[in-house]
Amino acid sequence: KFGDVSSDGRPVLNISPAELVEIVMRLDQDNFVFPAHAWTPWWSIFGAIGGVDRVEECYEDMSRHIYAIETGLSSDPLMNWRVSRLDKYLLISSSDSHSPYPFRIGREAVVLELEKPSYREMIEAMRNKDPSKVLMTLEVPPSYGKYHWSGHRKCNVGPVPPAEAKKLNYRCPRCGRKLTKGVEDRVEELADREMGYRPAGAIDFKYILPLQELIALSLGIDYTVESKLQSKKIWEIYMELVNKLGPEYEILLNVPIETIAKAAGQSLAGLIKKMRNNELRIIPGFDGVYGKLIIDNSEPHHRAYTRPERDHQLEDYFA
Repeated sequence: KFGDVSSDGRPVLNISPAELVEIVMRLDQDNFVFPAHAWTPWWSIFGAIGGVDRVEECYEDMSRHIYAIETGLSSDPLMNWRVSRLDKYLLISSSDSHSPYPFRIGREAVVLELEKPSYREMIEAMRNKDPSKVLMTLEVPPSYGKYHWSGHRKCNVGPVPPAEAKKLNYRCPRCGRKLTKGVEDRVEELADREMGYRPAGAIDFKYILPLQELIALSLGIDYTVESKLQSKKIWEIYMELVNKLGPEYEILLNVPIETIAKAAGQSLAGLIKKMRNNELRIIPGFDGVYGKLIIDNSEPHHRAYTRPERDHQLEDYFA
């Protein structure tokens, strides 16, 4: 009676967030509710389209049951640390568990060290922001996310840097309709701290990218197309690596680069090394389009571009 529970793996309910939390917590006080992909323009607590500025505006008197915020693909802890009112919440990262694609599962995660792994101990650790148990989050670089910068996919306009989007008054220079405002722009609107601020006691994080996508990139396969990431060739390499070297996280974070090179070649090993050193260059994602990883160093980093072609009017805007 509360709505459609089968829509795209994500229930669409006809009750308010406060009502939902009240019902869930009435069932069991150990239930844990948190807003997911908090900054995504669509369907999120702080989103530029329909979002609010404070947790209390969303959950009202039930805000006392909210202990964590899931930052989503297009933001990271560094961005969230700029908003002081979020300091009391644990920043967590979760994967795309409603996706039908296995390479979307686990691309972001929370790393926990528990004495006797159980649901209750996990919940208590997160409620208390216990740094001895909540060690870090694993984050996809936010510029890789589908809404990091502004743009208008239908007109092939984007990604538009925040300063340029503001000059355009968030209007598409081709059709005049509203640009989908980027997460970085929205964070800037609510930020009361400079970029680079780190609150005392903040939980650490590391950047990672899915192994399948790095394999595809090393082979020159278009990793932005799900069907190509599902290719037999990529899966064969993936399964060979995890059978030889261990789980995906172990390969991405810990296995020596020389060992990866022997098992999979220098190209993939070099990409994983760059990922570990935060040296991968990315053209930011926009309006539902994933960011673009760059191997060719001649291509400008974070440059605004349109696909598939550019015109002189846009050249003026994005020169």
